[in-house]
Amino acid sequence: ETHHLINAECFGLMGQNPILVNTARARLVDTDALVDALDKGQIRAAGLDLVEREELAADHPLMQMDQVVITPHVAWYSEASIVELRRKAAQEVVRVLQGGKPLNLLNPEVEPR
Repeated sequence: ETHHLINAECFGLMGQNPILVNTARARLVDTDALVDALDKGQIRAAGLDLVEREELAADHPLMQMDQVVITPHVAWYSEASIVELRRKAAQEVVRVLQGGKPLNLLNPEVEPR
């Protein structure tokens, strides 16, 4: 279970002037503990590509902090990543049309069909 893996205890164990960057899963970070750690100076800054709540209200403490950057789950985006995404999708279509199995088949029980 990774829910709130980064919490008040974790922030307390971090070294001097840590910067938290989360581009993985929103629920990894305890938002309330993060706000508290930023207020106390335990964390120097935070870069979040996602947050626990789908949208934070404009008056949410994280939205008011100059040392916090929040992006709308787009940290993966670049021109190169779009090209690669399309290339891999096209390869998978060709693979299946040629009778092959998809590389990342999530429901193998339907594969014989």
